Amino acid sequence: MKTLEERAEAEVDLHAITQLAFPLLVGPAEMSIVITLSSDLPHSTNKALLVAAGLLTTALMTVTLWLGRPINRLLGTTGINVATRLMALIVASVIINFIVTGLKNQFPGLLR
Repeated sequence: MKTLEERAEAEVDLHAITQLAFPLLVGPAEMSIVITLSSDLPHSTNKALLVAAGLLTTALMTVTLWLGRPINRLLGTTGINVATRLMALIVASVIINFIVTGLKNQFPGLLR
């Protein structure tokens, strides 16, 4: 059993993490990606698919956030820690891909 002090500390950590994570769901990066993709895809059919993808993503995020407590109970502390580290690895690989792509575009002869 957790002591009252441990429960209070866990509650504070949960609220702090939620406030930091929410801007990652809907923020400037998402808006810039939508603007970039919509300018790269001039046809209205492609823009409709982009809107559909955004709505599907929103629905999936809503379901995931709504099922947060049951998922937490199912995975437990260890499962949550493993999932967190796995997601951090995926995000790091996406960031590295963005950096390499940017370097390729800025310095075409750098990476052959």
